[in-house]
Amino acid sequence: GSYSTVWASSSPPQTMLEILSYLASALPIPAATEAAGKGMRLVLISSGAKLAKAAASPGADPSSYNHISAVLTQSMEAALSTRDVNVMANVAEGCARVCVQLKDSSQTKRILTSCALPFLHQSRSSLDAINNAASLQNGSGVAASQMEAATQTLISCLGALKQLIRFSDASVGETHVLTDVLTAAWPVLKDISTNPNCRSEEVF
Repeated sequence: GSYSTVWASSSPPQTMLEILSYLASALPIPAATEAAGKGMRLVLISSGAKLAKAAASPGADPSSYNHISAVLTQSMEAALSTRDVNVMANVAEGCARVCVQLKDSSQTKRILTSCALPFLHQSRSSLDAINNAASLQNGSGVAASQMEAATQTLISCLGALKQLIRFSDASVGETHVLTDVLTAAWPVLKDISTNPNCRSEEVF
């Protein structure tokens, strides 16, 4: 992470994507999780302009946006696997900052949605786990433990989604780049906001 600016200025786009993939592979390793998360945020922020310029340049590989999407989605999935709220937030911010620099707004929308989906799917799974735990016998220690774990995971996912949305909100265009993300998120967010178990557990 400390060398992110140097890497971004001296390395070709493909190398930056490879560095991001390496950091993503390091995220699930407990001893490396925190440092890899901070480093990934810095590398993403530093490399966004270069990745965007390369993907939009004349004669660029038509699959350039697909490569960017794959690496950013991999990064989000790896961050999610850590269940570390700070790592998830850092990676979500970095991915959003890359996406909003892309020259093709349709690609920005597509890649942002791809980045959000792992957290939306986990939010849905956590909501199901909260409901399942609530349906168990009252006073069960197992149920209480399951409720707590699912609630914390849900909070972390919503925090990462908040970062993704926050750092994408500065983009401009005829159609906002977050429309597809919000369309995908709305059913989950609506179910969370109206779920009595979430309200009683003070998820928000």
